[in-house]
Amino acid sequence: MSYKKGAVAIPFLITFLVSLVLFGATAWYMYRITVDDDEPAAASTSEVTVGITEEMNHAILFAYENGTNDTDLAFAVVYCMPYKEATLSIPISPKTVCTTDSGTQTVAQIYRVSGAGAVANAVSGELGVEVSRYMKLDAYGLEKLHSIMGGVTVSVPSEYTELSTGMKSVNSEQLSDLMTYPFYSGGEDFRTKFIGMAVQNMINTGFGESLSARLKTSYETMSAVCETNITATDYANYQEAAEHLVAKGQAGCILVVPSGSWSGETYTIDASFRDVLKEQWIDG
Repeated sequence: MSYKKGAVAIPFLITFLVSLVLFGATAWYMYRITVDDDEPAAASTSEVTVGITEEMNHAILFAYENGTNDTDLAFAVVYCMPYKEATLSIPISPKTVCTTDSGTQTVAQIYRVSGAGAVANAVSGELGVEVSRYMKLDAYGLEKLHSIMGGVTVSVPSEYTELSTGMKSVNSEQLSDLMTYPFYSGGEDFRTKFIGMAVQNMINTGFGESLSARLKTSYETMSAVCETNITATDYANYQEAAEHLVAKGQAGCILVVPSGSWSGETYTIDASFRDVLKEQWIDG
């Protein structure tokens, strides 16, 4: 397997830990999936550390691939707000329609032809926020993340028959299976929300002073095993903000599922969602 590293210059890092994408949701979160009428609470702004500003906000696309079907793909945008000590978990279905220079395509089609970087650009247009960084994980990368986070506990849905229903501590292979399971009764809509809630849950439980102290080592480990355009320069530029967000951002992740509609096998994000995202969660 060959690994690539891009070159760019913008903050980052939370990336590698947040990438917890793909994995773990509490029973309460699973209830939220079915009810789906609770508004996520707005992030509260706490006392700000000197030198950490709103200009350090940034978004990172996380992509996970474990096969050739659309359901073998998982995508989520993590919007990091060190200034607010908060993050947003924004799951993106591979069946989401995007408008690009090549016309209208789904996220899965864009990914298969042009890769995670092209998906980041396409999703930027749909969300109305710049998504300039990406991180692509395979099974080995997921295993490394699982180790860095010290394991994962997830709420196993009843449809997944390989494990009994309920809260379970799972290994990285089981995490992958749960995340890419194609037979949930709620279909792709449920799977997308499950991934978003998994990311939210992992950030809220995994962030803390201990992880913040291990950030540099974690970055070096993950940068060696994944395809990303996040560079060592990005990490150095963002180190203070990253350590601050990880140390203080525990329980500060908000799930934001893009509103939209299904038409057959494709999902279209509402045009109004761009304004809602900014006004309610980013600027609010």
